[in-house]
Amino acid sequence: MNLEYILIGINLFIFVISPFLPNIVYTHFVETYVGAVILLLLAFISITQGYLVAVSTFSSVGALYAESHARKAKNISSKNKATNEESSTLEQQLAPSPNLFPNEIHPDIEPPPDEKVTFVPKEEDSTNSFKPVGESINAKNDLPTTSFSKDAEEIYLKDNLAESSLRD
Repeated sequence: MNLEYILIGINLFIFVISPFLPNIVYTHFVETYVGAVILLLLAFISITQGYLVAVSTFSSVGALYAESHARKAKNISSKNKATNEESSTLEQQLAPSPNLFPNEIHPDIEPPPDEKVTFVPKEEDSTNSFKPVGESINAKNDLPTTSFSKDAEEIYLKDNLAESSLRD
């Protein structure tokens, strides 16, 4: 059997089983500097075996990193849910934080209003009529332009943007 097919098969296998690997693989290998260097070197070495092996290796390494980051995000969101459930009442959220320094002053927190606030446009702003800014807004003219091939030297000399070689 060809080595290229074996490497593609191994990479496909890693790609497929990456969601089912235990967390220890991700925390102790993929997320470490040593693991990152090893996976990067494997990806670079796979380029020498052909473009199909390189693409499959990059896909399997990408799947490992994607699954690692997905597990981190899931872990963070589950921690946030746990902390939000504990302090979800308004009284607990409005309670002042503990003092970090002696004689620390915390301003009073105003609770939100009980009535529902709605935002509606004012009467003078509720029309669909357009008021033009001025008469010149629609009277735009093209600026005169020049061709660089014909008149550029003349313009550069006139505006002192370049020195003439003839002035010596």
